Amino acid sequence: MDLCEAMTREAMTAAAVASTAMRQRSAIEALAVALLLLVALFPSPVLAQNGAAGPEPCARQLDTCRSECRARIFAVDPRRDVCLKGCSETELKCAQTADPQAQLGAGLGRRPVSTQGR
Repeated sequence: MDLCEAMTREAMTAAAVASTAMRQRSAIEALAVALLLLVALFPSPVLAQNGAAGPEPCARQLDTCRSECRARIFAVDPRRDVCLKGCSETELKCAQTADPQAQLGAGLGRRPVSTQGR
């Protein structure tokens, strides 16, 4: 085998490796695009629940949290009360997320009434 043949084989091997790498890269890119489209077209149920109106999802979440606390921690264990209090805090956060007006407070949208000029 002469030098020319060796160089030709080496060049062909390098071209084959590069071609395989490009095919793998394009397959990965196609998979990434497909996943992005899937996520964009079908939003997560978690995102859909955050926009749900009414207290039903929050009540369900509170019941689930309390049930988990009762199942995991014995009644005489002081950590059980801490767990149940954490459930109540989670319910408040859920209610604020479900009703953004609740975060503003009762009187933030009104002007204060002045009693000095009358």
